[in-house]
Amino acid sequence: MKKILFTLLVISCTFLFADLKVNDHLPFEHYQNQFDEDMIIDEKTKLVIVTFTKDNGAIINEFLEKNTEFLKEKNAHYLADVSAVPSFVMSMFMKPKFKSYKYQMGLIYDEEKALNIPKKEDMITLIHLDNKRIKNIEFVENLDTLK
Repeated sequence: MKKILFTLLVISCTFLFADLKVNDHLPFEHYQNQFDEDMIIDEKTKLVIVTFTKDNGAIINEFLEKNTEFLKEKNAHYLADVSAVPSFVMSMFMKPKFKSYKYQMGLIYDEEKALNIPKKEDMITLIHLDNKRIKNIEFVENLDTLK
């Protein structure tokens, strides 16, 4: 009996914390941007760009500073995983810097949400959507192919 319960527990945890896959419905849609305002991924959203490192964030920032209408034109959202950043560092250093950006960026504070988003080391995750359902997941070094 204990073996059966343990097996069921392992299986349920696997599904609970499984990575997002093609054809999955996007399970999250609300984020706070750098101004502490709600940011909603809705049915019109076609692309979600996610970064997990400072270096990839810098690549995206450079791209979006040069291509100021990119997010609007592509019906895209940019999310940055900041779940591992200490709150002191976030409030004193990172958020003031983020507020100077000319675009909105969603901040992923919840480590569980961040763990569910597919990622590859040193890569930017692109989640292509159709009515909040995942059509494709790509891992890229930059956004130049999306221009």
